[in-house]
Amino acid sequence: MSAVDEFFEDYPDVTLITMCREGIRGAFAAAALEEAGYSVMNMEEAFQGIADDRGYRTINGWVVRGLPYTYTGPGYQD
Repeated sequence: MSAVDEFFEDYPDVTLITMCREGIRGAFAAAALEEAGYSVMNMEEAFQGIADDRGYRTINGWVVRGLPYTYTGPGYQD
């Protein structure tokens, strides 16, 4: 049993949402989870979106669109 199977064993009808900074890894994760039998939605524009010609993430994504988020977790200081 995989870690994902173990974590969601009590939720057989769960739909998982994948995302990453730019969208590429999230898409690969979604494909692997779908292949394993999970229902999956992938955030195509991702969290920060793709980089512009100067290397800044200004084109699309959750942050660029002004959607709400917060930073929390180990190592983060408010």
